[in-house]
Amino acid sequence: TAWDGRQLMSSDNLVGFKIASYDIVSPLGEGSSSSSFLARDEAKGKQAVAKRLSDDLAAQASVCASFLAVSELSSKVRMKKHVATVLSQKSSPEGTFLLREYVDGEPLSKIAAAGRLQELDADQIARNLCDAVRALSSRKVVHGGIHPGNVIIQPNGDAKLTDFATGRVCL
Repeated sequence: TAWDGRQLMSSDNLVGFKIASYDIVSPLGEGSSSSSFLARDEAKGKQAVAKRLSDDLAAQASVCASFLAVSELSSKVRMKKHVATVLSQKSSPEGTFLLREYVDGEPLSKIAAAGRLQELDADQIARNLCDAVRALSSRKVVHGGIHPGNVIIQPNGDAKLTDFATGRVCL
């Protein structure tokens, strides 16, 4: 999808913006390559996370195309247990978005900052992340930004890898 160069809307103006059947309800945070928003499908009672590619990256047609290609391939990954599922994507004057499942739990970065790493099973987390990377690799996707903020520790102790905004497709 070509980028038309218009200024993207501010985070506050995106509340109510629709991606597939989900409405953006609130900002969640800003990263180096994208902004995150909580999205909700009221009819289905489901939540998701909407990621909007940053203005400067979205203005680059090749980066925008790569972002959309990564989200498209990531949606086909079979490892749903340890890779956050990409549900949809959208490119519009409001920005370039992907919509992924909402993962219940805490980012590994928050657990580490609170000094609670000893509560976790490090071997289990390592196996989970290896499974996630292997699943992405099977679709020729390199995540491109695995760090503790992109690893969600779920209530059952499993780790789930999120946020493919910096990923790339290897052909």
